[in-house]
Formats: sequence, C-alpha cells, structure tokens
Amino acid sequence: MKSQWDCVLQNLGEWHGSFTRVSPQGELMEDIKSVISLEGVNDNQAIHLVLRRYHPTPGSDELQQQDLVLDFSAPSIGSRYFETGAFCEGAVYFGSGIPFGAEFSFIGGDSSPVVDEQQQSRTGDASARPTANPVVEEQGWQYTGDRRMRLIQQFDSFNSQLYRLTLVREQRAATNAPERPTLVLEDLLGEWQGIAVTLYLDSRPPVTTPTTLKLARTSQNECVQDFFWGGEKTQCTMAIAADSNESRLNFDHESLAYQVLLLPDGASSTCPTQIKPGHPFFLEVGWLFQPGLRQRMIRAYNDQGKWSSLTFVSEHRIR
Repeated sequence: MKSQWDCVLQNLGEWHGSFTRVSPQGELMEDIKSVISLEGVNDNQAIHLVLRRYHPTPGSDELQQQDLVLDFSAPSIGSRYFETGAFCEGAVYFGSGIPFGAEFSFIGGDSSPVVDEQQQSRTGDASARPTANPVVEEQGWQYTGDRRMRLIQQFDSFNSQLYRLTLVREQRAATNAPERPTLVLEDLLGEWQGIAVTLYLDSRPPVTTPTTLKLARTSQNECVQDFFWGGEKTQCTMAIAADSNESRLNFDHESLAYQVLLLPDGASSTCPTQIKPGHPFFLEVGWLFQPGLRQRMIRAYNDQGKWSSLTFVSEHRIR
C-alpha cells in the first residue's frame, strides 16, 4: 500500500480548468478560469503549488489574475489520500458559529479493461469483461490520469446551512481529455458493484469491503436506494424536486434533511442542507468519470461533530 505522501504525488503536474460557483439549489453561477501547478521539489520531498485564477472584471473584457502560492511537505491534518490520487480535505470538527466545509478531489480519464490472458484463451474474446472492480489498476482496469474533478461544499457560520458549492473541472496540460456530460438521473439508475476502502481517524487499520448499490425509480417523483456495505444495508427514499428538472433529490437521514445535486462533468453532491449540533452526518461527492464507472467519497462525522472516517468507493454498473 502506498504511503499518504506517495498518494499526494499522484497529483503532480499542471492542470488547466475552471472554478464554477453553484448555488445550493444547483444553479450555475460565475465561472473562473484557472491553472494550478503542483511541482515536486527536493526530490519530491515537498510540493510547490501555484494556483492562478482569472477573475472577470466588471465592465471589461479583461481578466484579473489572482495567484495563490503554497509550499508543503505533508498532507494537512484534515486530509486523507487514496492510491488513485483522490483526496478529501476539510474541517476536523464541526461546530456552531464557525464556517465549515470540505473539498473532494478525484483523478480519472479514459478507461480500458486489462484482459486476463487465461480468460481470453478460454473465450477467444479479446474484449472479455473483467469480473473484478474496474477502477483500480491492480483489480483489472487501468486508466489515464488526465482529468481531475474537485468539488467543495461550504456551510455558513450563522446557522450551518449549505450556502455554496464550487465545482472545479480540470485537465492535465497538453492533453485533450474531455469533460463528462452533465449528470442525469438515468445515468445512476440500476445496480452497481464496487469496493469501498475506509480510512479511520482513530487507531483502526483501513478496511476494504465489497459494496452493492441499487437505485430504482419507483414513481415519477420518487427513487429508492439500497446500499449494501460491509454486511449492512441502508435504504432511503428520495423525492425528486419538482422545480429541478430532475437534477435535485431530497431525503432525510438521522433527523437531518439531505439533498443530492446532479452537476456538470458527471459530478454529484450529497450533503445536509443544514447541519445541526448533536446529530451524526456525512458529506459525499461522486464522479461518473466514464459511462458505468463511478468514484465516490464519503466523509463521516459523529454526533459530537468529530470527523471519524473517510471512505472511497469505486464501482461499476452491472445492470
């Protein structure tokens, strides 16, 4: 297993993209062009980061450049990384009266199956579908890392309501890796199988478990999701918001109201619309980076507001 720092290094390079502000209802707002460079220094013992954003200037066609420069040699205390280079970074504690949020980042690109030679010789089919999880290379698939999708969920400091999302769509410099279409409900319906890797914030070792997710549309305005994870099953009924063109779904969990937003580039955001003290909650972001191939991260907090775990799920649709 790679070290956390080796996983960080998966993000090295120059990435061109844009920051898109998104309202809590899913409305796309301003779009800001960006270039971010992550350069390894001192034999990759540290990283020099330069984020350059080009803000529109009111009343002018000119763009105002704004730079952010950081140097770091270890992941932050609020972050965890996975072997694909995916990471999540955010607050370690939730508390009333302070801003709260988290960033989720995924790396992906064009995918192709790694054909098992014995399976090929048995079937004579060079395109035989692998039976293992299709995202991580060792499990039967390989993919280029020419795309990144990042999503930031932010809650205000007044009453801990969701007030803004920022969707960041990036491609590696000198590549033409395309963006994914806007996610639609039809993309998610069906049965998905995958693998979940959970990192805990206490002394427990990482845990890897198989997963099955089933999402079915039961009526014009309702969907039901069953999620089998580590021998447990959770079920929720989601209402399709009438004013959302089927891009926003609502459900309740642990006495909190949640919403799912379907966004450009195959992205989805799941989180409470308002966080309340004394209630456990989770933040989730998903990325359909190829048809039938999806990555998700789930950041969980306990009833005391402490970040307790981060789970990375790689899954593929089987029907």
